[in-house]
Order: sequence, then structure tokens, then C-alpha cells
Amino acid sequence: MSKIENVIIIGGGPAGLAASIYNARAGLSPLMFAGAPHGGQLMLTSEVENYPGFESILGPDLIEKMRLQAKKFGTKILDKNIIKVDFSKNPFEIYTSEEKYLAKSVNITTGAKAIWLGLESETRLIGKGVSACATCDGFFFKEKIVAVIGGGDSAMEESLTLTKFASKVYLIHRKDVFRASQIMQDRVKKHPKIEILWETEVEEVLGENKVEGIVEAGKRYIVVEDLISTGGSSINTINAVREKNGIVEYCIAIFTYELSKSKENFENINTKLMTLTNFTSFVKTAVQKKYIAKDQLNHIMDWKKNPEGWVAV
Repeated sequence: MSKIENVIIIGGGPAGLAASIYNARAGLSPLMFAGAPHGGQLMLTSEVENYPGFESILGPDLIEKMRLQAKKFGTKILDKNIIKVDFSKNPFEIYTSEEKYLAKSVNITTGAKAIWLGLESETRLIGKGVSACATCDGFFFKEKIVAVIGGGDSAMEESLTLTKFASKVYLIHRKDVFRASQIMQDRVKKHPKIEILWETEVEEVLGENKVEGIVEAGKRYIVVEDLISTGGSSINTINAVREKNGIVEYCIAIFTYELSKSKENFENINTKLMTLTNFTSFVKTAVQKKYIAKDQLNHIMDWKKNPEGWVAV
């Protein structure tokens, strides 16, 4: 017969680890199933500045400290997923894909899971500008241009939270109507910092080491510095740049190719201030992603020779 555990804890994030420490110090020798991967959403967080006792700590480092503390007091941790439970029996039955476990009591601390877009570029930039929690990370977005993706109450709440920090918030929704409650919609639509982009889907998140922009499927390139996930033709050139008082100012243009590639339509869609370092990184990323042709790169950098005026490229 399988050993009957005093306590089984399902979930390996901060809540589960806190529960394991209390149970272990009570002498109950808890068994924790932390999941694979373990650690919960905190493992996707970069800097954590709102946890007591730490002015600043990386999310994964904080989880590791919690795990060590839990083990110190006698918690056994298995990084496995629970696929099934049966609470109609006593003792309770808990199943992994390989084995059945029995327990007198069970703590469920499975937390929440963000709904991502499923883009490779999004996954690569999680913690580097891509976030699933405005409340957690909004402080890091001070005076930045950010985008929120979604159309429900969560997207509305995240957008409104970010207005306290960001200089501008794009709210991107793939449909022409929100599903959020009416009162939340009204607040978002009236806020001067929020611009709603209807019937818009994000095709790619740009940037190598941080978010530098997003590509809207079939239409345009939107410059943002951070992206919050809540739920044809593409730009391939910058048509003008200029330097003023040490700041690069640029306009973004859309290249829309017909099937014959005989027509080109330009439309200025955004103007923004950016430091030279960020601008250079932005251009390099655009070239790597083939949104700007390589032979245009020197022309783009010609603003150095003519800092007082616009330089067409």
C-alpha cells in the first residue's frame, strides 16, 4: 500500500512554498508537487521590488530562496504535474502521469496562468519588456510607450493601471467590439493616454534584448517599448529621421506591396522621441527582420550629416 502523506501541496509558486514552510515547521513533512516547469509566474518575472525584505531581486532567485527554505524545514519537493485527483475517497488520491499518491489533506495552490499570444518572439522577450501583469511590472514602464493586447475586463484594468506610469498606452483588440463590462469600456475610451486599435492582430514582437516594436498583421509597424499580453504587407522602411538637441525623432512609414509589387503606399503613423542608442538598436533590429533593406541603412544614418533637417531614405 502507498504511503499516506500528512499533507500534499499542489503548486510550486510563492503560495505553495509559503504553505509548505508552515506545514513543515508544524512537523507535518509535506510533499509538494511544484509542477514542470516549477515556480509559477514569478519565474517569468525579471525584477521584483514589492516583496518585503528585498529592495530588488529577480523572480527566479526569489523562488529558489523559497524552495531552499522549504526544504530546510523538511518539505519534499517533486517537480511533477498532477493530472488527476479523487477527493471522494479517504485518504485523498492524487495522480501524476506515473504514480498514485495518498494524502490526509491537500492544499491546492495552483495560482493563475497568463494567456499568451503564442509567438516565438513574445516568448523570447518575456521579462524583457513582455509582461502578463501591469500591476507587477507597471513601475518599470515609466514614461514609456506600451501596448496591451485583449478586449476583456483584464485588458481594461491593465490599460488603466499603465496610464499611471506610461506616456502612452495602445490597447490592441482583434475584434471591433470589447467583451469587457460597459463601465470599464467607458473608462478606457475616455482616457486621454489610451489609443484603441480595433480589428488588429499582432504578428510579431520586435527586439533582440528588449521590446522595440510590434508588427500588426497585414498593416503596420507600431513602436512600443513594452508589451502586456492579456489575452500581407508589412513595414520595411523608415522614411525620415532627424536629430534635435541630442534626440532622434523619426516617422514610421508603411510599405504596402500589391501582388505585382508595382505599387508602394506610404503612410506616416507614428512619431516618437528616442535616444540615439535605442534608435540604432531599433534600426539594426528592423534590418535583421528585413523590415528595412540593408542598402537603406547608410541613408538612415545620414541624419548625423544633416542634424537640422529631415533626411529622406
